[in-house]
Amino acid sequence: MKKSNILFLASFICMNFLNATSRPKPGTPLWNIVASTQSIEVITESKLSEFSVDFSGIFTSLNEAQLKASTIESQLDVAISEADTVLSDFSGVFTSLDALNEKIDTVQSKTDVLDTSIFNIEGAFGIAIRNSDVGTTGLTITDPGTYFLAEHINYAPSGTGTAAITIDGDNITLDLNGRTIRQTNSMGTTVGVEIAAGHTNVQITGGTIRNFTAELIDVNSTSNGISITHMNCLDNGSSPGIELRSGIVGVNIDTVNILNAGNIGLRTFNVTDMQMNNCNVSDSSAAGIRLNESNNVSLFNCIVNNNNFAGLIVDGPSASTRIDSCTVVDNGTGGIRVIDAADDVLITNCFIGQNNSEGIEIGDSDRIKVIENYLSENTSQNIFLDGTTQNCYVFANCMVLSTSVNLLEASTAGPNSVLGNYALANAFADNYVTLSGNTTFNFDEFDQSGAFPSPAPTSWKNMSVRT
Repeated sequence: MKKSNILFLASFICMNFLNATSRPKPGTPLWNIVASTQSIEVITESKLSEFSVDFSGIFTSLNEAQLKASTIESQLDVAISEADTVLSDFSGVFTSLDALNEKIDTVQSKTDVLDTSIFNIEGAFGIAIRNSDVGTTGLTITDPGTYFLAEHINYAPSGTGTAAITIDGDNITLDLNGRTIRQTNSMGTTVGVEIAAGHTNVQITGGTIRNFTAELIDVNSTSNGISITHMNCLDNGSSPGIELRSGIVGVNIDTVNILNAGNIGLRTFNVTDMQMNNCNVSDSSAAGIRLNESNNVSLFNCIVNNNNFAGLIVDGPSASTRIDSCTVVDNGTGGIRVIDAADDVLITNCFIGQNNSEGIEIGDSDRIKVIENYLSENTSQNIFLDGTTQNCYVFANCMVLSTSVNLLEASTAGPNSVLGNYALANAFADNYVTLSGNTTFNFDEFDQSGAFPSPAPTSWKNMSVRT
């Protein structure tokens, strides 16, 4: 405590003490005044002594506070020193972070260059299609060129009757680039890829189209030069998987899988000059393939399997259809049906088995050739000639274990010829049954007799064995 403050306090005490004590009156003898003053001095010293004792604890506390302040100051110095050390230790980290940021900037710059390069590459190979191009109302392509999917297309149409991609121009290639076009909602009558009417030289290739409520691929009338290759067409609604409409000329379908169509797998109407190679049409809700009123159509190396109705229907009036090296098995209402004036049809080198009903049915048609096929275990007849069928030539086929009759001829027209076939029937079943009398069978004498003649026949004739 400052000296001036102590003197002030002492004077303050003295004044209060004097005020409280009887002051000497005028005329009081000096010795009395001295005596009074001496008593005041004693009292003052006593009070000061008490005051000093009372404030000694304060001074002790102040000393302790100063010591603690010194300790805190020392600790703060240590903390500051340690903070400086931490900053020094992290200086390398900050330097590394700066270097990393520089590298990130470099990578971003190179990414921008890469994006530009990819864009240039895309431009070299064609025009990229992305989900943003298709949107919810579909994309229409009109300009010639090559277009390709840069990503999977997930199409959720906002209204009915809109295709994901519509091709409305000539000389256009749509390359799915190994990707998928898929409908992701249940909006009705939505087509995957549609080719508008009257266009030339259009190709769809290289990917998957699936889950559309209408056709997966719909080719409209009077188009020319249509190619569908290396495609998977899967799981559509109540329409054909692929539809080829009236007046189309020149169609190539190669290496295409049409699976689980909600109606017919592939349907053509009035199509001319069509080839279908290495395709698989399976698990359709109706027929696998229906060629309706179509001319000059060839099917090679195709599999038609497990469709709910007939595997393959050639439906006239039509002419010049060739079905070669195909496998037609396990279909619901027959293997191959050639009906309603579907003339000039060749069925050869095919395996036709285990279909529910006839293996091959030929009805009301002319000039049908069934040559060198293997027919097995169809649940009605392996071959059935019906209606007004005439000039039908059945040659060198192997017909095995039909549930009913291997070959039934019920045509009211004729003549038809059944020559050079081998038939193996189930026990007590007939191999050949003719109801009209207009068919030439040319049987050997041992037909159904179980005795092989000697010498063996020298001409091509039918051999029939009953197990």
